[in-house]
Amino acid sequence: MESQLEKFFTKEGSIGLILAIGPDGARFKEIKPQVAVSHDTVSNRIDEARNIDLVNTEPTSDVGTTFRNTLSEAGLVCYSGMVELGLDKAHSEYVDAIKKYNNLSEEYTDKAGDKKEWFNWFVESDALANSLLDNAENSTFQRYAPGMILPEPLQDALSRGSIEPLLTSESDDIDILLWKFMYYPPKPDQEDIEEFDSENSGGSADGI
Repeated sequence: MESQLEKFFTKEGSIGLILAIGPDGARFKEIKPQVAVSHDTVSNRIDEARNIDLVNTEPTSDVGTTFRNTLSEAGLVCYSGMVELGLDKAHSEYVDAIKKYNNLSEEYTDKAGDKKEWFNWFVESDALANSLLDNAENSTFQRYAPGMILPEPLQDALSRGSIEPLLTSESDDIDILLWKFMYYPPKPDQEDIEEFDSENSGGSADGI
């Protein structure tokens, strides 16, 4: 049968909570940055740790608006066992890695939504940009855009390795151009794609 301690320590953030409180105790705002879980999860883990007598929570003043969490005797035993196993160092490295991952994920997300970054990734890919203009001169281009003539702004952008010809063109279909030839997400509305195809279809790519 699973013990209370075993059940508690299988939950996300529980080990980090005990390590963050440590022998000196800590307030909530000091604990949160050291545990790689949400605000609500930290709060729940404190309540659960208190219910099984691992943590004591006491007001820091007579007003009782701020509180300090300390480890009970049982909590200190748990903390010592964690340190003995090297969990303190491992958890610190884990939290740092999570922070780095979150920061890089946010940076990547911003770049993935940026037309210029997307174009730069495209023109640096041998499998895509370097072969697209060559393919436009023969029948294999049809697998990219059946019946389509490569628009001049896109030809210029690819040959120059710069998105500027697209951004400075008078075309209202920049997102469709990028999506059509560079797999730029998200997919535009189907009606817009069909209208674009109808306006730009040349029957073949031989005239490029």
